[in-house]
Amino acid sequence: MPRLGVVDRMLDRLFPRGEGAAPPRRRSFWTMRLAIMLVWLVLVAFLVAHHVMWRDEVRALSLATQGESIWAMPAAARGYGHPLLWHALLRIGTDLFATKLVLPGAALAIGIACAALLLFVARLSLPVTILALFGGFATYDYVVMARNYGLAMLLLLLLAATYPRFRKRGVTLGCLLAMLCNANVHAVVLAGAFGVFWLADLIAEEGWGWSPAKRLWLINMILAGAGALLAFVSVYPSVEDAPAATQRSIGQTLLHLIPGMEFQRIFGNFNANVPITIVAALLVTGSVAAFARRPAALAAAIAALGGLQLLFVFVYPGHYRHVALLIVFFIVLHWLTARGFGGRYDSPFARAAERVGRIAFLMLLVAQLPATARAVVQAAKSQPQSEAKALVDLLARQGLARSTVIADPDFVIESLPYYGTNPTWSVRRDRFTPLVPMTLAETAPMSPGRLLATGRRLADVTRRPVVILLTASLDDLTQRQVIDRGTFGPLVLDPADIAKFRAATTKLATLRAASGDEVYDVYRLDPGVSR
Repeated sequence: MPRLGVVDRMLDRLFPRGEGAAPPRRRSFWTMRLAIMLVWLVLVAFLVAHHVMWRDEVRALSLATQGESIWAMPAAARGYGHPLLWHALLRIGTDLFATKLVLPGAALAIGIACAALLLFVARLSLPVTILALFGGFATYDYVVMARNYGLAMLLLLLLAATYPRFRKRGVTLGCLLAMLCNANVHAVVLAGAFGVFWLADLIAEEGWGWSPAKRLWLINMILAGAGALLAFVSVYPSVEDAPAATQRSIGQTLLHLIPGMEFQRIFGNFNANVPITIVAALLVTGSVAAFARRPAALAAAIAALGGLQLLFVFVYPGHYRHVALLIVFFIVLHWLTARGFGGRYDSPFARAAERVGRIAFLMLLVAQLPATARAVVQAAKSQPQSEAKALVDLLARQGLARSTVIADPDFVIESLPYYGTNPTWSVRRDRFTPLVPMTLAETAPMSPGRLLATGRRLADVTRRPVVILLTASLDDLTQRQVIDRGTFGPLVLDPADIAKFRAATTKLATLRAASGDEVYDVYRLDPGVSR
């Protein structure tokens, strides 16, 4: 028992309640947190300086600039898998500043705002704050990587910051929840889970009877529901008809419905083997138990975990940027329960469960640090996420800044518009476009011969040089191969076909140092082969 008492006291300091969670007014407190903020900013600046935009980041900017005005943009950008709040912010930024730097600038500004809220506003102990701030999601994926997930984190933290003041007044929380729904599809689940917390908190305080506070909750949730409906209209019908969810048997589906089993990427986008999957499931579900003595937070945590799990099983598998949103939601719940919200329940079992849950959550936060370390190592080694910048620089040196670029798979062209002005042609869609949605109607077999024929046709029509990118290496191939690539269609590699391709092209470079899948060999169609 003495040993358990020491553990409990340590956990109570790491997860303070009430007045113990209030930020002290001492100068040392602010000095320490400003120093931490400075260290974090230096680290983030280093990562930003070495980051190369990849297709999912650039696609948002391409969608944001669709349409003649911001009012025409939603219709042009509809159906690409994400609600349009992030696109609207990028469109406003590009209209105001006329620069592509709006993309990393907006992500960085949002990330800094999140860091400031965590350090100076949140009711979290300093060790928990540091672990959260320097985890892979808050240092890299939600701030350096310019996507809409940082926006969801900011809105969740703003909900925690404004909840004490507006839980019984106005529609501020409802407006924030509506915006949260339009940050990304996963955030719709978290908005609903936050609504569960709010209602359960009111019930814990007032009982089950109807009251003005519950009527206000309903009004705010109607606003949130309107936001969720707008998000649904933004993403459906989808321009992509390729199946996203993994096809599984009934037995496999039931296995993946075990709580936490779909969060195997919670430690970062590392390869997740069976032991890692089991550990991830244990830490994620264990973290829920941290709220065993706070009924409202417990209900919300279960709703968030269950809702996201169903989304990952039946709609789209969760990568780190998706699953880490659950950690942010847990942080919000710890913040609010530290303020005394969420009701209270006590029993020996609840206290034991809370202890286990807190330890699991701390371990989950610690486990975010390797993702940050990997990002730092890759930046130090100048290993980018994509070869897009290196390609555009190469084309400029070769006098090919105006050349038409085609590729296989053609999704790799999506990141090029951020760095250059080369027109990009989608072989599968048979048109000039910076966007390549995954559609089953365009999965005819691809081959070097088909790419060569497309290149010749483009050279004849445009009178421009043609550059061909191939993610598959043609080296050391001695017999015919057919590579099944799912939604991208089969790739047929035949030695005779490859020989004709090589005879008509010049290999300019091999760009395969990037950590992502935007790596390729670069070929130029030789002048005169089109005639």
